[in-house]
Amino acid sequence: MRSPVGNIIRRLREQAELTPDNVASALGVSRSLPYSWETKSQVSQKLPGATSLHAFLDLVGASQDDRLAAWQSLARGKS
Repeated sequence: MRSPVGNIIRRLREQAELTPDNVASALGVSRSLPYSWETKSQVSQKLPGATSLHAFLDLVGASQDDRLAAWQSLARGKS
């Protein structure tokens, strides 16, 4: 089962018509990192840090509602 923040990241990436490799290249992170944000279970998922999430949300042009949902999901995932 994918985590809530992973679902949001994947949905926004797909809406922006980007691949995980595109995201990695644009953010200057390893190719495997965007995949891990999206695909792993909530227990073993590598969650994005604040800087990476902010850059990702800017990259995909996320709405204020989507930004809020992503930050709330991330906060719940780290608690």
